[in-house]
Amino acid sequence: MRSLHLVSIFVLFIIGSCHSDKSKQIFKTGIWRAELTLDIQKSIKLPFNFTLKKIDSGNEIEIINASERIQLNNIVIQKDSIFIKFPIYDSEIKAKIQGTMLIGTWFNYAKSIDYSIPFVAYHNQDYRFKKRGNTNNSLNGKWETVFNSGTDDVYEAIGKFNVNENKLTGTFLTETGDYRFLDGIATMDSMFLSCFDGAHAFLFTAEISFDTVLKGTFWSGKHSKETWVAYKNENAQIGNPDSLTYLISKNNTIEFVYPNVDNEMISLNDNRYNNKVVLVQIMGTWCPNCIDESKYLKSLYDEYNDDGLEIIAIAFEKARNLEKAKENIRKYKKTLSIPYEVLLADINSSKSKTSDQFLTLNKIISYPTLLYIDKNKTVRKIHTGFSGPGTGNYYKNFVEFNQIFIESLLKAS
Repeated sequence: MRSLHLVSIFVLFIIGSCHSDKSKQIFKTGIWRAELTLDIQKSIKLPFNFTLKKIDSGNEIEIINASERIQLNNIVIQKDSIFIKFPIYDSEIKAKIQGTMLIGTWFNYAKSIDYSIPFVAYHNQDYRFKKRGNTNNSLNGKWETVFNSGTDDVYEAIGKFNVNENKLTGTFLTETGDYRFLDGIATMDSMFLSCFDGAHAFLFTAEISFDTVLKGTFWSGKHSKETWVAYKNENAQIGNPDSLTYLISKNNTIEFVYPNVDNEMISLNDNRYNNKVVLVQIMGTWCPNCIDESKYLKSLYDEYNDDGLEIIAIAFEKARNLEKAKENIRKYKKTLSIPYEVLLADINSSKSKTSDQFLTLNKIISYPTLLYIDKNKTVRKIHTGFSGPGTGNYYKNFVEFNQIFIESLLKAS
């Protein structure tokens, strides 16, 4: 009887050990390839890659978009389910772990409480798009691009691409910002690019004609589909982002009073901003281009605050309620280590509503919009949108000239 009892304990121990080991190994480390299904009927899928590694505090996911890396540490595993929350954006992935696959859904609550896209991921797949024959190196360079030609929603852009072996990277620059880090492949007759950062899900495809013409489709999540055409043109230009939003008031000033997350009312007329150069950023925590600009503004603040530079960010949020908007701002400030004020102007806002709050400006057409205010509280320049690190030399040139302009404002009396 005693021997039977010991055997039973041993069997239970083995079963428990196997179950425990399976739980620990259930989410596999290494490279993964994920797909978001943007159109189920037409099987339109946006691929992206990520890696999983173990760190002291648990698991870390790193999303890959060309040279960009996005770290995710808020990962919860419960039995056969995984919950992946993004560090800034109000979005998450919920999935079931099925061996070497994840099957679930991406939720973007900033769009709406029920905005969701099917998600699946495969372990140990290191490609993004499947390689399809030889590479077309003619895509290197600049492309004069028109989106939605022949419609009321037409707009111009510059496609800037780089081909390295079979890999295609690049972005599109518009008057109001860029489409960030695009990653994909180029074949002899087609191109495929995608980007996923937790807020935006971009997929670009095109057919290549005579090495000089691209005709394609652009999907933004499941809610937007646009056509585009591009022509090879190394001299392609777009409008000046410093001329799109401008003052319509003769006194060349702006006024605002908004609360911070601690309900303190902040104004440009507060003593701390007297005789200071102030950058006022109109933004939202849900906006990837705003994040790119905020990272840049923090570097400016760190370098020039002792010389008299101040920054105020004014957030127009997409949140379910006031407390959720404040939570998003707190998370934004903490994640990016922002030392300056981020004020809450509105929730569930739009560009037209934002424009209504700045009646001395003609209009707000983009998040972010940056106002440069000198020591006399005069608006000296307004920059619409932000072309970030994904634009290469465009970003480097902007940083260089912007630094010169800010230093001139700081030196002026």
